[in-house]
Amino acid sequence: MIKQMHEVLSVQSLPKKIKTVETERECVTFFQADLERVQHPHSDLLVVQLRIGEYDVKRILVDTGSSVEVMYYDLFKQLNISQDQLKPARALLVGFNAQAHWPLGTVSLKIRVGSPELMTEFVVVDIPSPYNAIMGRDWLHRMKGVASTFHQAIKFLTLRGEEAIYGDQVAAKQCYLATVLTKMAMKRSSNDRGGYRSAGGCGSWSRG
Repeated sequence: MIKQMHEVLSVQSLPKKIKTVETERECVTFFQADLERVQHPHSDLLVVQLRIGEYDVKRILVDTGSSVEVMYYDLFKQLNISQDQLKPARALLVGFNAQAHWPLGTVSLKIRVGSPELMTEFVVVDIPSPYNAIMGRDWLHRMKGVASTFHQAIKFLTLRGEEAIYGDQVAAKQCYLATVLTKMAMKRSSNDRGGYRSAGGCGSWSRG
C-alpha cells in the first residue's frame, strides 16, 4: 500500500488533533486490490482516455517527465478546433534527446477527468506520434493527482472523495510498438542516406 499525505509532527491540543484527522483523510491511497485489473508483469507506460472539450480521446500518454501538455496536430484537426484559437507559441519544445521543434501554437481546452473539469493549455506540434496528446506534470499537479504506472492508474481527490482513471495497457503496448517500428524505419532510411538521427520525444520548453 502506497500513501501520499501531509506529515503531522505533533499534536498539542484538541483543535490540532481534529485537524490531524482531517489531514489524514486528504490522502491518495493505492491498494493491492488495485492490481487485480492489471496484467503483470508489465513495463507499460500509463496511457489513458480523457474527455477533451466535447470528445472522448484515447491514446493519451501521462508523462511525469514532461513539463508541458502536448497536443499533436492530427488530434487538433479531429477536434474541429479553429486555427483562430491558436495563440503564438512562446518557446521551442525540446525533447529528451535535445531535438527542438517550434510549435504551431498553444490552445486552451477544458479537460474532464471523472467529476472535475480543468482548463488546460496545450502546446500544439505537427510531428508524427502514435499518441494523440501528452499530459505532463503541470496538469497532474493542478489536478492534485498521483500517477502510478505500476498500478496503471491516476488517483485524485474531489469533493466527492477519491476518484481514479485507469490506464489502457493494450493501447500502451500498441503505441510503444508503433514508436519502435517508426524509429527502426527512420534508422534504416537515414543509414541509406549515410547518416542517422534518432527520433525525439517531447519534454520541455526552451526559451528562444
